Amino acid sequence: MRAIVLKLTSAAALLASAMIIALPAQAQADAILEPIGGKGGSHFVGRCPDRKYLTGFDLRVGDDIDAIRPLCVTAYGSAKIGAIEPYRFSFGGTGGGGDVRVMCRSDAPVVAGIRVGFEGVHTQIVNNIHLFCGLAATDHRLAQYPAAVFDGPPASLPAVGNSGRSNVHQLNRQNCPPGLVAVGISGRSGVLLDAVGLICGPAKLTRITQ
Repeated sequence: MRAIVLKLTSAAALLASAMIIALPAQAQADAILEPIGGKGGSHFVGRCPDRKYLTGFDLRVGDDIDAIRPLCVTAYGSAKIGAIEPYRFSFGGTGGGGDVRVMCRSDAPVVAGIRVGFEGVHTQIVNNIHLFCGLAATDHRLAQYPAAVFDGPPASLPAVGNSGRSNVHQLNRQNCPPGLVAVGISGRSGVLLDAVGLICGPAKLTRITQ
């Protein structure tokens, strides 16, 4: 497969690079944004089914985010969605102390941007996820502030590890390119969630049949 790398910038935040990749027919116009986080774990892709959009996540959490599961919805109007449909499986491990759901609100039901925090000394793990939401429309206006937030507790590691490497904590934001909304995620995971980024596609409403 051939891929074209597209550099995206924004006055509000520097967006990650995006790749337009030749995918199956349901996702030919997808833009896969570069995952934010560490380099450990194995690559994963979790795209919502055709004509369904990302509205949030189910998270398994402890000190950091152990696992993530996309939540998908059908859009019948720019702010009218159907029932929540969890992705068929989670990405990450089974540890952690509890489950948390982070979701867009009903007046702006589709994810269009995220802010991801990650930290660690030898291995960087995702610790924060903030959702920026909008309408299921090509001309939606992205909210300035996050609609839903998960912030894990700060790492209790020393400022400088035994190796002399500083404890990394970064918080980076990425938005879908203009005209696109989130349709899934990709990233890296193992026993924990190492990195995550958005998969973006065009908004296509589903007609309600009688």
